[in-house]
Amino acid sequence: MSMTLEEQAAEAAKTEAEAKAKAEEDARAKETETERAAREQAEREATTKKHYEDELAKEREAREKAEKAAADAAYKNRHQDEGEDDEEKPLTRAELQSVLERERQLNRVETHRGRIEERIRILASTTEEANLMVEVSKNRAFPSHYSPEDIAEEVYAIANRKKMRLERDEALRALVAKDNANRGGTGGHHDSPRAGEPQVAEADKAEYTRIGFSWNGSTRRYEKRLSDGRLLYKDPQTKKVVLVRKSS
Repeated sequence: MSMTLEEQAAEAAKTEAEAKAKAEEDARAKETETERAAREQAEREATTKKHYEDELAKEREAREKAEKAAADAAYKNRHQDEGEDDEEKPLTRAELQSVLERERQLNRVETHRGRIEERIRILASTTEEANLMVEVSKNRAFPSHYSPEDIAEEVYAIANRKKMRLERDEALRALVAKDNANRGGTGGHHDSPRAGEPQVAEADKAEYTRIGFSWNGSTRRYEKRLSDGRLLYKDPQTKKVVLVRKSS
């Protein structure tokens, strides 16, 4: 049966995508270590740039919504006041302190705006990062004892919190991998494979053990018996997990 135009277009797009993916895979297989490092660095920079731009858009949207809400509230209050007497309404002590503290914070940040942004430009690695940090500094209230340098460092941490968390996780993974390699190369204890058990990475074997699978030499697979009598087994080659129903 002949394909419709839509199906032909979809098939052509699929073929093109597969060809592109194969070409990229072939190119990566041929690249040198230096070329690979340069490519990965460029990919990281592009990802980071997009992250900063996306976060900047979110910060601006949040600020614009807050400004609109404040303007709407002020407009509503003005119209309410028009229908009331000109009687002055005293503030409570807490309300007064809140108003004054907010005013002090705004004045202090704006007074030192130049120094804050100068410090931000020093800390930031790219224009996109600096733009995000400036926007964050406009959207936050900071403790009264913070200096312009403190504020710049605080907004740096806010703007880069996700990147720093990823870097921390990557460093921890590298330490674990190094520790495992050192223990494996200096006589660290490793269980010998059981009869017929395939050679699998130590990390995979540790994961099988952690989730309760053990090697069954008769069936030649990793298995786990569930509390209801059903059986889970995992093929070490395909990595697929299969659930076997209880026999009746």
